[in-house]
This record gives sequence, C-alpha cells and structure tokens, in this order.
Amino acid sequence: MDHPSGSAPLAALQSTRRPDDQSLNRAASEPVKLDMLMSQQQQNGRDTPSTSSHLPDFDWEDFEARYERALEDADDHEREILKEAESLSKYFRAWASAASVQDNERAVKRLQTRQRFVNISEEKMAQKQQHCTCLIQSSLFKNKWLIKEDLTAFHEAHFSQNAISHFTGTFMSPGSEAAASYDVEECDLEDDGLGYYDDGVKRTLTDEQIEIFRHSELQRLRKAEEKKTVTSTESLILDDGELSESHDAKSRSTFTGQLGPKRKKRKTNKPPREPKPDLRKRTWDVVEAGLDTLDYD
Repeated sequence: MDHPSGSAPLAALQSTRRPDDQSLNRAASEPVKLDMLMSQQQQNGRDTPSTSSHLPDFDWEDFEARYERALEDADDHEREILKEAESLSKYFRAWASAASVQDNERAVKRLQTRQRFVNISEEKMAQKQQHCTCLIQSSLFKNKWLIKEDLTAFHEAHFSQNAISHFTGTFMSPGSEAAASYDVEECDLEDDGLGYYDDGVKRTLTDEQIEIFRHSELQRLRKAEEKKTVTSTESLILDDGELSESHDAKSRSTFTGQLGPKRKKRKTNKPPREPKPDLRKRTWDVVEAGLDTLDYD
C-alpha cells in the first residue's frame, strides 16, 4: 500500500508545538519574578520543571523517521494478514472441493448399494415365484399320481377276481357257515344241563335264581302298597284343610258384604286428570300444535 510522506502532519505538529517568541521575550523580561518563584518552590520542597528557556529543541527529523517506520511496520503487518487470509481462502477452497468430491463418492456408493439391494430383492422374488410354481406343479402331479394309485388299489380291493370270489362265497352261498353255526348252537343248548319244564320248554334259570327274582318282586309289591297308604292319608288331610279354608273364605265374604253398603265413595266435581306423557318415549320427533313441520327456516 502507498502512504503519504507525512509532510502535512509534521507541519501541523510544528505549528502547534513550537514555542511562541512572545512568551519567551516575556519570560526573559521578568527574571526577578522567576527568581522569587524558584525560591518559594524550593522553600516549599517542590521541584518544578525548568522554564521554557531550559527546554531542548524538538527533533522533528527523528519524529518523522519514527512515524515512517511505524507506517512501514503497519504495512508489513497488513501484508502478512492479507497473505494469511489468502492462504486460508485457498485452504478452504481445497477443503470444500475435497468435501464435495467425497460427498459425491458417498452418494454414488449409496446409489450403487441401493441398486444392488434392489436387484437382489428382485432376484429373490423371482426365485420365490419359480419355487411356488414348481411346488404347485409337483403337487398337482403328485395328486394325479395318488389319485391313480388310489383308484387302482380300490379296484383291486373290491373288483378283483379274489375279491369277487370272496364276496360270492361269503354272501351268495352262506349254507355251510349257517349249518356250522346251527350245530354250535345246538351243542350249546344240549350242554346247559338245566333240563326242561313239564310243557317241554327248556329251562334258562336255576331254582336259586327263581327264588331271588320272587323275593325281589314281593319287596317291590310291598313298597307299592305302603306308598298307596301314605298318599291316601295325605289326601284326607288336604281335604280337611280345604274345607276349613273354604269356610273361612265364606265368613270373610259375608263380613265384607255387611261393610260394603256403609262405605260410599264421595263424589267430587274435580276435572278429570290429563294423562301423563310417557317419558320413556322419544320426544325429539313430537311436533307441537303450532308447528307444521320440524324443518328449519
């Protein structure tokens, strides 16, 4: 940066700080007063600075040199600040470009991974669909095969030559089996050892069993007779109670009949009461006499 030489401010400082000639002449014309003042200050113990006659001359060249040196130092410091700012701006630009590149790479990687996952999911879905179709086809094929096997097994079990011969031998000509069963029954009847009654009927119970059945039958008849006697006595008691109750009812009716004509209702001229509305019913649809409809205006 270009700065001025500083001649104008130096001239201003010289005009302001240079001692006045009139003040110097005035101080020289009054030496007695100055001596008196000096003596008083010495007596008071105070050291005052020397008068203007003893002040050294101001070195304006030194001041100008120091001023220019300070300006140069400020220029150097400012240049250093500018250089540092420029280096920081370069560093920031490089960092921003690197960050943008890294962000772009991350975005590309994310898109690639997402695309990869989408492709994998689509492949899995296609594999599942293919597997389902294969399972359906295989199940249909197995069902057909099982149906055929079931049909052949059913036919062999029911309509083969062996099955037909077994059916005819079992159900069409059961003579031998019936004869065998009849013989077995006859043998069983002959082997009972119970004997026959006088009329020729074969006995099926022993004498002890017959005695047991007779005893149980007698016990049952005895209990039935006891129940009949108990019910008859209860009915007699109930009949007596009904007669007494009917007599009491007749006496009450006669008593009320005697009191009846004495009690007469007093006639009143009160108007009939209006029927109370049923509060349990809904009233939002009840229209008053002065209103035609429920429609709003």
